[in-house]
Formats: sequence, structure tokens, C-alpha cells
Amino acid sequence: MGLPPSNDHTFELPAMGDPFAKDVLAAIENPSAPDANTLILEALMAINDALARMADQTKVVTSPWIEMPPDGIPFDELGWTSLAAGDPLGKTYTVLQFQVPQGNNGVIIWKGNEYLGPEFVEGTGDVVWQIWADGQPITNYQKILGSLGSPSSPSQTAPLRIYESQTITLVLINVAIAAAGQGLGGRLAGWYYPIAYDEKKAIVEEAEDE
Repeated sequence: MGLPPSNDHTFELPAMGDPFAKDVLAAIENPSAPDANTLILEALMAINDALARMADQTKVVTSPWIEMPPDGIPFDELGWTSLAAGDPLGKTYTVLQFQVPQGNNGVIIWKGNEYLGPEFVEGTGDVVWQIWADGQPITNYQKILGSLGSPSSPSQTAPLRIYESQTITLVLINVAIAAAGQGLGGRLAGWYYPIAYDEKKAIVEEAEDE
């Protein structure tokens, strides 16, 4: 799953008595002195080189549920089931289910859910979709009355954060349609990332050697 991000970069000022630093200070105090401009230019170039080296060695990572970090792991869960003939009204169908790996949190970005069959009009409430975490509906996903996108073309929605060891389930509740073999499909995709990213406010990671 990758090592926790490192945050041990340091920046050191020149040691006391450094000849170059003394010459630069003297040039700043007496800009008309011989070689003053040259010394100041060399100092600026040295600072620029140091900043460039720091930029090459570090990478700042944004919130890991907005942008996948370098050690993030993509996932793409797809599932199908059907309303078997004779099933009673009110039955709950599990369309897909997966568990967040230990040591990781995650985020669902792409969602798709699809009812394949007759007698269905989106928004009527004849069928209701839900996304669960550990058997409980997730807020804002407890009464989905239509398709967020199809399994073949899931829609990108607001990030839905999920957490270590949670069992995530996409279900459909058949409220008012006679079961006769209609198909149900679902897809949830996003990425996992080490929980260390949620335990630190600022994260700086060493870039890999090329």
C-alpha cells in the first residue's frame, strides 16, 4: 500500500563565517565596491539553484479525496443481479459490495446504477437505490430515485469518502414493481489512499529518483 509520506526536508543557512556570505553582505553594504554586482548576482543565482533543487526533490499533495496521491490505488467495482420472478415487493437486492482495505481510506468519484426492464419511470419511487457503509445508508445516498449514470458510463459526482475496513454496498429496494427477471447493474469507482494522508495537515513527499 506504500510507505507513509515523508515530511523531513530541512533547509540550512550558511554557517557563521562563511566567506561567500561575508562577501555578499559586504557588497550589499557597499554596492559601489569592486565586484559588488558580480557577488550579488552569484548569490541570487545560488539561491535560485537551491530553490530549483528543492522543487525537484519535493512534491506537495492536495487533499487525497480530491486528487489521487502518488501511492493511491484505483478501484472499479462492477456488479449485476436481477429481480427474480416471484420475489415479493419490498425486497432489497445487493447489486455490488466491496470492503475498504486495511490501512487505507478512499473516495468514490464515479457512480452508475441501472434498472433494465419494463414498468419503470425514474423519479417515481417504484424502486429506490441506496449506497450503504457497514449496512447503513450513507447520508445523501439513502433515497436515490433515478440513475446516477449507467455501469457502462458512470457519472462523475461529488467525492464520497469511505473509510478503512468499511463494507460498501450498492442496493436496490423494489417498492412497487412486479418482479419478473428485470436486470440491475451498478458501478462504483475511485481510489484508495494510505490513512496517513488523513492524519497529517500538510504532506510533503520525496520525489522518486529518475
